[in-house]
Amino acid sequence: MNTQNIKILLANDAEPVQLSHKLMLTEQGYRVETAGDGFEALDKIETFDPDLILLNLTMSGLSGIECCHRIKSNETTNRIKVIMISSSTEYSKISKAFAAGCDDYVVNPIDRAELLLTVNDMLKFSHLKTV
Repeated sequence: MNTQNIKILLANDAEPVQLSHKLMLTEQGYRVETAGDGFEALDKIETFDPDLILLNLTMSGLSGIECCHRIKSNETTNRIKVIMISSSTEYSKISKAFAAGCDDYVVNPIDRAELLLTVNDMLKFSHLKTV
């Protein structure tokens, strides 16, 4: 898969995690923008137009749940795939993430291979649905 034209928005308020994930993705050739909270993520969606969003479940300001809900409730952004990332394995939080519209849920800490496989699979699925 040619990753050079694929844009990923990474929204996470934990800077070390954000930087680590960004490095993993940019090394693979993805174009990556970052956001420190849900409000910034919503702003960046308008200008960056990502193909995929990696969204932290719990962020200061606007939570990942609420941000995802807004993305999936908007006709112009609901096509964007959202992968929710959290350290929580609680069923209630996972079910809230899917109820908000996320397309996948990954538990932190996530290793390089798992992150890249999840992103790649989600992008392949996204491509198949639009063909």
